[in-house]
Amino acid sequence: MKSNFRLLPSVLALSAIGVLAAVPAGAQNKTPCADMSRNCLIEVARAYIDARADGRARPLMRLAPDLMRWENGLLTATKSSEIAGPADGVVSKTLAVRDANRVLVDGDEAVFFWLLDRREKPEGPYTATVHLIERFKFAQGKACGDVASPCISEIEVVFCAAPHGGETTLPKEKNPSWARMYLCNREG
Repeated sequence: MKSNFRLLPSVLALSAIGVLAAVPAGAQNKTPCADMSRNCLIEVARAYIDARADGRARPLMRLAPDLMRWENGLLTATKSSEIAGPADGVVSKTLAVRDANRVLVDGDEAVFFWLLDRREKPEGPYTATVHLIERFKFAQGKACGDVASPCISEIEVVFCAAPHGGETTLPKEKNPSWARMYLCNREG
């Protein structure tokens, strides 16, 4: 059985990294939303996802100073400065986000289901697809410190890295070898 553990360190450090697209023209000058509406919570969460791989979007990220982040059940951050990502202005050449449009919003929380394709070398083929479910909890006012309100106060991500790139979000057919394919440590 081929192990996916060689991907684990980079996936843990970069699990929510992605390039959705270049920061839209004028986004830097756009007035940030300031309410707890569904659209605003989605905007704040998408800015976080964008900024994880696209340093041009980092100024749009709104994280509470005492943010908590869990990855696959492990506490990985207790403050916003512990969230990894590229430096301002740097765009990842090894990661690509897709299908980040499946989102559920309930009250002060939003859950995104999305895919991240990863490649070992910038010029190489995608070698893994990471399936992510990411829950965001939002806060307002003083809890946001110096960033605009609302902000992200909790992030919980559960992910599974498949050993090949380009997997579809929802396969149309059942794979005959499904018994080896549905777990996070599935074979290629």
